[in-house]
This record gives sequence, structure tokens and C-alpha cells, in this order.
Amino acid sequence: MSLRLKYAFQTGASTAVIDPVADGIAIRIAGAGPDQVSVIAPGDPAWVVTGSVATWQSPTPGVLRVVVNTAKRTIRLDATGLTFDASQAHNTVRAA
Repeated sequence: MSLRLKYAFQTGASTAVIDPVADGIAIRIAGAGPDQVSVIAPGDPAWVVTGSVATWQSPTPGVLRVVVNTAKRTIRLDATGLTFDASQAHNTVRAA
């Protein structure tokens, strides 16, 4: 599964930048059945930062990879091994 997301800050927000390395990140993918949640703790040593791009890869190669580009305000999630029950609606998946 590969998800590409674009984010924006609300007018008047107290921050205009995110720092997934310092703050950590949690991604919830909801399909049929239980949600799939991936949490990367603040300061996880697997983060690699190059300019405005922070990349994290799970210790098991190919299972989970997260790329946050703060200049483009994008997040990409590549994941394998997620299991969802059969959906009652056609291709219903939500990410939060």
C-alpha cells in the first residue's frame, strides 16, 4: 500500500512547521475491520534527514517507510503486510 498525502495548516495555527523527528508521528489507516496504526516515537534513531526531507524505515526492510517533506508539505507512507477484513463498500480506506 502506498499513500501520498498533502497537508496544510489552519489559519491562526500556533505552528507553521512539523518536525516528525522531534515530535514523532502516528498514522492510522482505517479499512474494514480493525484500524492499522503505525507509531514512530519522538527521536527514533531510524530517521534520516536530508534538507527538508525526513525519511524513516522500519527495522524490517520493506514493511513500513514514511517520508515527510516539510518544504512541499507532503507525507508518503509505503507499507506492506497490512491485513484488512473484506470491505462492505467498494475500496473504502481512510488515513488520519
